[in-house]
Amino acid sequence: MFNGEKSKPLAALTKAGGYVKIKASLGKISVKLKGLSRMYAIIRSGNKQFRVEENREIRVPRLELEEGAAFESPVLLLEVDGDVKVGTPFVEGAKAVGKVVRHGKGRKLRVFKYKAKKNYRRRYGSREHYTAVRIEQIVTA
Repeated sequence: MFNGEKSKPLAALTKAGGYVKIKASLGKISVKLKGLSRMYAIIRSGNKQFRVEENREIRVPRLELEEGAAFESPVLLLEVDGDVKVGTPFVEGAKAVGKVVRHGKGRKLRVFKYKAKKNYRRRYGSREHYTAVRIEQIVTA
């Protein structure tokens, strides 16, 4: 790949109008894309905030939606190519549109409580239910 060859995704990006700069340092490789539009948004779901980008999957607290159902959320903050819009509380006309991919349970959280010298020990665990959502589009005003 480094002898003048390009991988298929990088070749597709360079044809799309951007250029790729590859920088290697300390054994790690970082790829920097320039010339392509960059957009992300901050949304709120389940009283938590999430950074979302188009065609990315996020896990939000369990929603009462069927798999394959449409998901829509207002946007709190929107950045398009370095131009940031902050809502009060939401950005007017902006929303994140996606689709519910699946429901599941997260990793087990183990809690252990004890009091020294008192023979008090409690152990319990829980698994948080989540909904995986694929963000298909961020609609701007």
